[in-house]
Amino acid sequence: MVMNLNSHVIGRPFDDSFEVIWQLVSAKKAIFETGTNPFYTPDVYYPEGWYTASGAQPTWYFLLLSPFTAILGPIVTYNLTLLATFVLGGLGMYWLT
Repeated sequence: MVMNLNSHVIGRPFDDSFEVIWQLVSAKKAIFETGTNPFYTPDVYYPEGWYTASGAQPTWYFLLLSPFTAILGPIVTYNLTLLATFVLGGLGMYWLT
């Protein structure tokens, strides 16, 4: 998978990986393209909309990753984030022991 970071998504197709990718794109679009509120999207539950803060993932996650999403793309950002959590978890366990 490391050789295909820009074309393959790490994880199973029925997990929340594609929801996370959609939220990465939505946050990048709200911040850099439309200048709207990144914590709200009118595209879900039309016409009321949906507040992304009520989702499963924390909203600061997408705000911090939005520059990487704008530069690298959503799939590369998602894959690098997953790989980074694996490496940081291993490093944390090394420091703990």
